[in-house]
Amino acid sequence: MEIRRILIAILFGTLAFYGCSSDSGGDGGAAGSAGTGGTGGTGGTGGGTGGTGGTAGTGGMGGGAGMGGGAGMGGGAGMGGGAGMGGGAGMGGGAGMGGGAGMGGMGGMGGMAGPEYEQDFESLDAGSPTAVGDDGWQVNGNVFQGDGTFKFFFGTFAAPNGGPGFSAIVTGQGGPSQGDQQLSVYNDYNCCQQTNEGHFNGTDRVEANVFQEPRSAGSPITAADIGKTFTFSFDAKVGNINDPSDPECEAPNMCDSTARAFIQTLDPSASFNRTNLVEVDMTNIGTDWNRFEISLDLTDPLLEGQVLQFGFSSNAKSFEPSGIFYDNVLAELESP
Repeated sequence: MEIRRILIAILFGTLAFYGCSSDSGGDGGAAGSAGTGGTGGTGGTGGGTGGTGGTAGTGGMGGGAGMGGGAGMGGGAGMGGGAGMGGGAGMGGGAGMGGGAGMGGMGGMGGMAGPEYEQDFESLDAGSPTAVGDDGWQVNGNVFQGDGTFKFFFGTFAAPNGGPGFSAIVTGQGGPSQGDQQLSVYNDYNCCQQTNEGHFNGTDRVEANVFQEPRSAGSPITAADIGKTFTFSFDAKVGNINDPSDPECEAPNMCDSTARAFIQTLDPSASFNRTNLVEVDMTNIGTDWNRFEISLDLTDPLLEGQVLQFGFSSNAKSFEPSGIFYDNVLAELESP
């Protein structure tokens, strides 16, 4: 029994030593708000009163003072919110590569020089007596004795449209490529009644020329023209030249008119003497339309300052028929 009391006394003493007081140590203070340390916890109340000594026994050992509750650890200072890292500096957009330089347009090929002359006669006024001359055509003539000896020159005049001499705009002679109007070229049957020469004496021969003059005495061949080629082309078919049904060609008469197309140069410094002549015989070309072409190379430097002419000619006597039809005339001066 005594032993039991002693053991109980020891047990209570032990419990008192280890603070089995009903008062626990104070709770640690709440953690401070971010950045502020928490308030320390209140110290625990001292341990319970020592147990009452056993009766009639050795007094029990006073209960050990209760250990004060450990001071509450202040809440760790709240770490301030990490400073926001500044947004990474935006990398500047890569410099745009300049658009590739546009390739320059290909240089246009130099335009070919326009023709010196071009005419299909469709736009000429067939009813105007000056229509042919207004288009730049000129006329002149030469008279020869029957044996070919030169007698005299006459002209130069604007080409007429109709009448007994040189030229006229006609209709109804064209094919699909010639349209409605053509140029008829024939001899000068006006020559030369006043002096009883030409067609009026029965023996003379008259040469009648109908021509354009792209390089005249006032605007002659230039240094820039030297080395180029002048080309003259046209459509043609026979008219009434040497028509056997014409009274002038009936037996015993023998018609022998001739016709030609030509390019020639004349020298104004030498009385307009001819320095070049290229021609094609048109006398017997037939009744169908055909294309013809002749050309002259202007290679001689001495041609500078000279006159250039192209056109059509007829040679007849005693009112013999001599007409030829022409159309689609083209004259060009081309570099080699």
